[in-house]
Amino acid sequence: DDFLLGGAHDVDAGWMKEVREHGTKIVPRVLFDRWTGQNYVSLFQDKDKQQALKELLLNTVHQLDVDGIVLEFWSQLGGKAKAQISSIVRDLSAAFKAKNYIFILAIPPPVYQGDVEGMFV
Repeated sequence: DDFLLGGAHDVDAGWMKEVREHGTKIVPRVLFDRWTGQNYVSLFQDKDKQQALKELLLNTVHQLDVDGIVLEFWSQLGGKAKAQISSIVRDLSAAFKAKNYIFILAIPPPVYQGDVEGMFV
């Protein structure tokens, strides 16, 4: 049940330095790849896991010298568990704000083509 954050091997410090010279902020995407419904339930029910996730994300932002993250997990749950997701997102957002990091939550559209209601309403 430990968290594993992949992709750090792809960090290109030279490119990051170059784009920052133009005032660009670097906020990599964080996905919950290969997570099952049970993984989410376990996270929602365990405050220690929530704390571990928060610490991992904050430490990774610091270690990689990026400006924050784009968190993408809302769509993976198909609009379910909104209260639990909202609680975790608020906690992560506050922690990132306290460290002056950028925190972006990627959300699906509220309405799809043909006026079909989306999952984020």
